Amino acid sequence: MQLLVKVKLLEVVGDFPKTHSVITLLELLYKVTRDERIKRFIRENKVKLARLVDAYISSRYFVREFYKEEAEEALNLLKELKTC
Repeated sequence: MQLLVKVKLLEVVGDFPKTHSVITLLELLYKVTRDERIKRFIRENKVKLARLVDAYISSRYFVREFYKEEAEEALNLLKELKTC
């Protein structure tokens, strides 16, 4: 999801910030595009997005077991973002 948003920012702005926070990236994408679908996606999924950011950080720096349901939720969120 993070890379998908970075690609879109690269297309629109020509650059993207060096962050792994999908929330920060989506908020920036909304600021530059003013696409209300992005704003709605962030608003409706903020908790899920925050969990995704936490999962990224914890998987990168700590040993943590993930559950199938967490992966399914992340994949569903990605599918939803792709329809925006």
